[in-house]
Amino acid sequence: MLTNYTEQYSIIWESCSSQLPGFSKSYVKSEKLRREQTLDQFLETIKSFRKKRIRRIAMNGMDEHLFFENTRAFLRDGLDFADGQLEVMFSAELIEVTKAFVRQARAFDRDLSFTDIFQACRNAWIMNGLQLIMGIPIQLTPSIFAYSMLYPYTDNLLDDPGISGSELLTDQETLKICLAKGGASVLADGYLVAGKLTDAQRYFLFGYGAYLQLLDDIQDVEEDYHAGLMTVFSKDAFQFPLDDKLNKTYWFGEHVMRSLDFFDGRHIELFKSLMRKSMDLFITESIAQNTEAYSRNYITEFETYSPFHFTYICKQKEQFTPYNGFLLAAIEELAFSENSRIEKTTAASVD
Repeated sequence: MLTNYTEQYSIIWESCSSQLPGFSKSYVKSEKLRREQTLDQFLETIKSFRKKRIRRIAMNGMDEHLFFENTRAFLRDGLDFADGQLEVMFSAELIEVTKAFVRQARAFDRDLSFTDIFQACRNAWIMNGLQLIMGIPIQLTPSIFAYSMLYPYTDNLLDDPGISGSELLTDQETLKICLAKGGASVLADGYLVAGKLTDAQRYFLFGYGAYLQLLDDIQDVEEDYHAGLMTVFSKDAFQFPLDDKLNKTYWFGEHVMRSLDFFDGRHIELFKSLMRKSMDLFITESIAQNTEAYSRNYITEFETYSPFHFTYICKQKEQFTPYNGFLLAAIEELAFSENSRIEKTTAASVD
């Protein structure tokens, strides 16, 4: 099955257009400046919570309310997320999943770094998204927790350049490894969430995972290149422009998203719009942070569709390493606050 899906999606990738993505909204200079001011204000909020975190002070109820209100306002006014999309992202169920995941991860292995916990939690969020489109209540199940926790223990090992093979792979072989890795992971997510899957659902989940893996590789292209890791993008990065490969990835994702119609959850169209919005921003930010990997004309044209100037994104990048995302930086503060509560409670019980 996996081999068959890998072959099918590799053919789809090869057939995808290399034309510029079909983004519908562009931003003039004045709009970018206004949104950058909005982001500056949001970052000041994050910094204030970060100072509390450094002093090991957890958020109280009022802090948490203010935190969510400011984050929602930034996503709405700075990034044009719709109200319905924000309702999903800030649902009580998803917030509780995040808090519960941090609590359980710390209880499972107190030596895990927050970076490791955050990596694992990202997979849990993917599985929560699958619960949404399958009409299953959003919650942190034992299987979701256990499978997500495999990532910091195994994924980093597989990507360690010190133990990677030294074969010289063709572009097609490299692509298939990427598709198989991502596709198999999310296909497993689907089985753990639902137990049983239709043929159509399996097809979508494999493609969805393959797409997410391609996006991860786009974002990590510079890091992978310098580490000697061979991906679809790092293989030729900084030698030939990656314009066409990124364009093909976008249209590949559009093909995958059409397969969402195979599900019968209540929020398919909402989930589809949220995924498109998130992935468009993800791609734009990835280009802004790796401009040397693309042609000058491509950068100029693509920046038109960015809500921020690329120079502004790069300027802000260092504050959020290694997560490279403004929203993820906000989520980091929430999770760290939950972690602080755990440590405070543990210390009190020991005393």
